[in-house]
Amino acid sequence: MILKATQLLSILLITCVLTARSQNPAILLKLRSGDFELTENNGSQFGSANISDWPGHLNSRVGIVSLKNYPTDLEWSELELKGIHKLEIFPSRSFLVSISEKADFSALNGFSVIGYSPFQWEMKTSINQEAVPVRAKSSRSNILVNIHPISGTDMDGVSSQMQHLGFKVEESRNALGFITIECKQSDIQSICELGFVQFVDWKYDFGAPENYTGRTLHRTNFISPENTNGINYDGSGISVMLQDDGFIGPHIDHEGRIIEQFWATSDGDHGDHVAGTINGAGNLNPYNEGQAKGSDIYVYKAAPEYQGFDSIVNHYTSKQIVITSTSYSNGCNAGYTALARTMDEQIHDMQTSSMFFPQEIVEHRTADTEPETLGGILQVGIRLVKTPLLWPTWMKTMWL
Repeated sequence: MILKATQLLSILLITCVLTARSQNPAILLKLRSGDFELTENNGSQFGSANISDWPGHLNSRVGIVSLKNYPTDLEWSELELKGIHKLEIFPSRSFLVSISEKADFSALNGFSVIGYSPFQWEMKTSINQEAVPVRAKSSRSNILVNIHPISGTDMDGVSSQMQHLGFKVEESRNALGFITIECKQSDIQSICELGFVQFVDWKYDFGAPENYTGRTLHRTNFISPENTNGINYDGSGISVMLQDDGFIGPHIDHEGRIIEQFWATSDGDHGDHVAGTINGAGNLNPYNEGQAKGSDIYVYKAAPEYQGFDSIVNHYTSKQIVITSTSYSNGCNAGYTALARTMDEQIHDMQTSSMFFPQEIVEHRTADTEPETLGGILQVGIRLVKTPLLWPTWMKTMWL
């Protein structure tokens, strides 16, 4: 009888433990680089002892916290004043943060820290070194990778430090927040262990013109139709940035529609095609009428300069530009690139803007094949325009 009671008690105890675990599952952070389990913080006050093993950077510690309560933008601004800076948003209510040595942890504890982890080097890259893409192979049997430092890091200082460590800096894109270096495959771990490095990915493809198809394939030909039963939005009063292969025209369909051009030469006719898709008047051929023939265009150079991404910071206000179009590829299955990240940041700061930028969707190909678009295009770095009247001026829609 006593034995049965003991067995019953054991079963009940095991059941309680399993139930408790199911109610409090470990916080699993799913990143492109892999799955990582955060250390649980079971109601304890989060403090300096919890970040003692976090990597250091500029008198701060860098790591990940998972919060029960989600801070607003205003609350993050207040946390920054307390020495706690948000660097990136991760899944599972988690954030990459930089915490200074003199941080006020009580401010962070106000949002209930339920999990945390140092920013491990394995989290910083997802590149598969067994399948090096053609674009990332150097002439000296080394590899070419992009180094993305933590936000706020001096880019010139990053280049200098990488050169001091013996790496060749191939390219510096300070405005986009990354540099490209040549290194050995065995160097990836040591690079990721550097405190100022946020993530590492393969060198990007050189941008190439995309999408030579016309208005009907864009599936927006009912927005401003040639009959009286449509909604008849033509983009009047909207200023558009076209970032392409250079100077546009002259052409009768662009007469009075191109307001200003910031590049004096042209590398081809792709920009003329895209400009026609945007606001061509259809004077020469009505079938070639653009999506928003009443809009105005400002012309900039795309790859490799991408001058529009620099200019939009000022021209958003001075030129009243609210839509940008860059019909250039940004790598084969390259994921969330630095250009996409830059556009997301600009869209966050410029609330009425929309940015269109294609990302190749390619099936049945490997990273070693030459770029080709088989499936279509996917727009990245996009948010919806708040004003419905701007919707018809979208020159490019997703077609898949």
